[in-house]
Amino acid sequence: MINLLKLKILSSKMRKFLEKKEYRKTIEFANEILESDEKNLFALKCKSDALRQLGDFNGSLECANIIVDLEPTSFNLANQAVLLWFLDDVEGSFEILDYILMNFDDYNDAFNNKSIFLCELERFDEVIELCDYILEKNPNFLNALCMKSTAHYKMGDFSSSLEFINKALEIDNKNEWCINFKNEILEKMEN
Repeated sequence: MINLLKLKILSSKMRKFLEKKEYRKTIEFANEILESDEKNLFALKCKSDALRQLGDFNGSLECANIIVDLEPTSFNLANQAVLLWFLDDVEGSFEILDYILMNFDDYNDAFNNKSIFLCELERFDEVIELCDYILEKNPNFLNALCMKSTAHYKMGDFSSSLEFINKALEIDNKNEWCINFKNEILEKMEN
């Protein structure tokens, strides 16, 4: 069993290596901690992040699965879903993201990830459906208004795109991304 002082020292070194983007060293220290405490969430999270940064999505997912078993928060589940996406398991990823969207009040990460993934797949009708679902829960959810505007834009429906970016600007009239996107929409409409 690892003593508390040694655990603190190893955890501190692990964190510093992760911050310095020295991922292999991060994994070494995480493994040393996990040898004595296989359920150490901090070590599992650092190891998962380091493996992800190194492109080892399978290894990262193994850690993420343990993390979700120990602490099934919306953030941890969303991270698991992203890793599945990277491994081309779109269905598995969407299943987890949908679960979060239906069962958690903290659904921001799940919404952002799913809407971005749907856009990458050019499934813009589904993006709009997802936005409508979220906007029913929270009519002032800025990200959903912006994403709905983006989906309409990508579909060539610039007047609807403008309508939803204007709604977003009513909520946050200083949002630079919204201001810039509105200008881009207006430019498209003039041409």
